[in-house]
Amino acid sequence: MYSADNDDKLPDGDLNVQLREYLEENVDILKKFTPTFQKGIEQSKINAPSDYELGFVRGPGGRAIVYSDGSAKWVPDRK
Repeated sequence: MYSADNDDKLPDGDLNVQLREYLEENVDILKKFTPTFQKGIEQSKINAPSDYELGFVRGPGGRAIVYSDGSAKWVPDRK
């Protein structure tokens, strides 16, 4: 939603500030989110959105990776 409202670009600054209106009361969710995307990149320049990692959230035994197409995948820690 953010990129649709901002010339097809991903956030390029403080996610807490730039995504606040999209998260309503749930801004605390970003405290555990580690962004890995290139800030300010245009969505249209991402060739494979289902493979383009936006970031992840660590959890017990692994992490949930969030992709540009809106999907997420759980990846367990290596043992």
